[in-house]
Amino acid sequence: MTGLNDELTIHRREERLIARVIDGEAIIVDFKTGDHYSLNQIGTLVWEMADGQHSFQDIVASILERYDISEAQARADLSKLVSDMENENLVVLGEAPISS
Repeated sequence: MTGLNDELTIHRREERLIARVIDGEAIIVDFKTGDHYSLNQIGTLVWEMADGQHSFQDIVASILERYDISEAQARADLSKLVSDMENENLVVLGEAPISS
């Protein structure tokens, strides 16, 4: 996936996932498949912001506030991470925030 639209929102697939943050790192279990995932600090930040209310650009801005990284690198890394998470069915991309 190359360059996500800044306005796309990222939504967790919470209906089938159990996630906990321990010592700043998220542990995610897909209780339907038994697969489990461990996210580093940046991955955990993305996971926590993947609530359907934050855009891709919001998440890039948050990464830039916390880490010494160029915007181009943050965008490239975030695009790759979101693509990987989408391929694993952890998140789904949306055009606008979803209401609960």
